[in-house]
Amino acid sequence: MSKYLAGKKEEFERLKSRHLDLLNDIFKTLNSMDFEVKDAVEYFLAMVLFTGDLKHFIKHEPSIEKWDAIYSKDQRDEVAEWFAKALYNSAHDYGEEGKLEEMRKCISRIEELYREKPIILEPFERAVVLISMTALYTDDLDLIIKAYRLANACPTSKCTKVLEKLKVAIARMTEKNPDIVDELSKLKDAALLNEIYDIVQNERAREKIIEALKRLS
Repeated sequence: MSKYLAGKKEEFERLKSRHLDLLNDIFKTLNSMDFEVKDAVEYFLAMVLFTGDLKHFIKHEPSIEKWDAIYSKDQRDEVAEWFAKALYNSAHDYGEEGKLEEMRKCISRIEELYREKPIILEPFERAVVLISMTALYTDDLDLIIKAYRLANACPTSKCTKVLEKLKVAIARMTEKNPDIVDELSKLKDAALLNEIYDIVQNERAREKIIEALKRLS
């Protein structure tokens, strides 16, 4: 490589580094609690961009506390939709990084928004599929139960498909460990317990399911 080309490459790398630093500074500023937001829709549009297309360039984590503070002042449907999409992007990123607790917090906030604003069904559905696939991959009982509860509240065909997969996983886990029934009974879902009863062969598990169903009746 000639000295000229080498110099151009170094100049490009310096420019790239400065631009990346600038992007991160902007994101950090936007997520600071003292940053004043004049238009909530534009703000969350920016957050969707930063947590979506630009996510590979951003080193800082978003401030869900800041996002909540903005939403509390402007709860229009359009704001809720973009807020939920930004939350989903963040949940997806946390899931890829293995930060399951942070992912759960983002998804729990989407769930709360969906209860208030059913119009955000699309990001809620995506969140349900995300937590369900993560739960099935990690074989985490708590996550599977949370995913099941969310999928059961989602009326779309995609949610129905993951719900069936979750039921199979729950039955498999119950077959191996009948004590799981104690956790399942907290869902107060007699239909689920009946389905699991029909699948499992473990006698102790079936006995515990019958006991749980009696408590629910």
